[in-house]
Amino acid sequence: MNSKMDPMGRAIADYHKNKKASKLRVFSPMFEEDEIPLTALFRSYKSMPEIERKALDMAKGRALDVGAGSGCHSLVLQEKGIDVTAIDISPLSVETMKERGVKKVFEQDFFTLEGKYDTILMLMNGIGIVGTLERLPEFFRQFDKIEVNGENEHPLYTWLKAQKGFGGFDVNDQRGKMMDGMLRKQDADYDKKTDIKWNFTKFLVSRDGRVLKRYEPTDKMTDVEADVQMELNTAQSDSKPSSSMP
Repeated sequence: MNSKMDPMGRAIADYHKNKKASKLRVFSPMFEEDEIPLTALFRSYKSMPEIERKALDMAKGRALDVGAGSGCHSLVLQEKGIDVTAIDISPLSVETMKERGVKKVFEQDFFTLEGKYDTILMLMNGIGIVGTLERLPEFFRQFDKIEVNGENEHPLYTWLKAQKGFGGFDVNDQRGKMMDGMLRKQDADYDKKTDIKWNFTKFLVSRDGRVLKRYEPTDKMTDVEADVQMELNTAQSDSKPSSSMP
């Protein structure tokens, strides 16, 4: 990326050098206008949301910090002794991370990255690097299969399942009846275990890291959409400053 076309990198580098707090305004045809306080990009472990700290605590082995920005997550992992590599397409962000002490940092596009990692972090809306829905298949091809059950299951799923266990299939639904019959033949007590039973199991997590709901493949997407919209409305309402009448 040309540094002249790097507004995020320029903002990060300027704050790093001058410590003048301001906000980044983000515009996209895919979502509503957003503002990001620059101080949030330089926050410490203690000031991070619970779910963000949880993700960092779960990191193990060779870690990759995608879209690392100012390097706040990579610095935390370095202090924990994790072998972390930070990548970003912003040359000014990469330079800032080097100045801040990130040891392994590269100007690198995730989609052309080679090598294998045990932990991949995409924090602070990192999924935005996908750009469009059409690129999602290419995005997921960059990942090895993640195990969600058993001895080698990813720690994130261990935690998610501990928060919200299996709620059962809707046996009034044809797919639910089929899944229930098939799994019960394999294990009569399958419904008493928290394991992920089938593809498309989903979890709704709040901004402050609480697992609000778990959805099985037979749950209607209209219900999922309604719950997500309700949580977004609640979070938006909570973020607005309160006012009082004189």
